[in-house]
Amino acid sequence: MFIGARLWLCVVTAVTLAGCVPPDDPTRNQGRGNGSDGPVYPKNELEAGVEINGVVWARSNVDAPGTFAAKPTDTGMFYRWGSLTGWSAEDPMVASDDSTTWNTAPVVEEGWVHGNGPCPEGWRVPTRRDFETLCDEVKVTSEWVANSAGTSAGRRFSDNATGNSIFLPASGYRHYTVGELYYAGRYGYYWLAEGNEDSRSSCLEFGRGYVTTSYGNRGQGFPVRCVLDL
Repeated sequence: MFIGARLWLCVVTAVTLAGCVPPDDPTRNQGRGNGSDGPVYPKNELEAGVEINGVVWARSNVDAPGTFAAKPTDTGMFYRWGSLTGWSAEDPMVASDDSTTWNTAPVVEEGWVHGNGPCPEGWRVPTRRDFETLCDEVKVTSEWVANSAGTSAGRRFSDNATGNSIFLPASGYRHYTVGELYYAGRYGYYWLAEGNEDSRSSCLEFGRGYVTTSYGNRGQGFPVRCVLDL
């Protein structure tokens, strides 16, 4: 487990967690994956995106490399930072290349910083600046959406001027050691494009009462929500 420093905070409550992953919890959720609620968008609408505070966001997470999940409530696949191999959101674990053994090799950056990474053509992994616009409390409202009746828990971000909104599922993460699934339905972690000087990279982290950026071990498996590469 690792500890990271906060970079900025959108919503401040009494709940705070150290780093881009909360401490081990024997009550953690495991084995939960994609939600069953929400509309299934046709391919042309998925590719259109949603503009919020000047940034065009994909409607759903990355699924297999180069594709979007069918619904905004779907987790899609988990990615180690810098990698182009996705891992399933449900157990038993399987990768987009059909492997079933978690990859613990050092992560080599494959186009995440200066390319589109696992995002479809024309899209890219968001930067810290992109997430700062999403967490502008004057222009954007962020609210926790609870899990109930089979729906996916997560956070909804809405543009105060236009009413446009996106939903980020609280999908948890896969641990860097063996790929074990932690905290699905309770916390959300999303990679940013920026790397750091060591084995960590920047990520968005949120829970019921907060949204922040921090640092995560590059070997962790987090979802990716792309932005349009203008």
